[in-house]
Amino acid sequence: MSFSDESFAKGKLTVVENYVYLCNGPSSKVYHRSENCKGLNRCSTQISKVLLTFAQNKGRRACKIEF
Repeated sequence: MSFSDESFAKGKLTVVENYVYLCNGPSSKVYHRSENCKGLNRCSTQISKVLLTFAQNKGRRACKIEF
């Protein structure tokens, strides 16, 4: 988790978890903000909802359509 994923509310630390969507295909390299992104239309395998940090740690980049 990075510091950008955290926010402060009423003097207490609140963690904000950001989820993204991945195509699990062998050549997939991108994460998507929405499960309905047209970039996922070509996914021939399962689509997974994961934490943004997980996707980044797997070497995925942001979708150019959504980000």
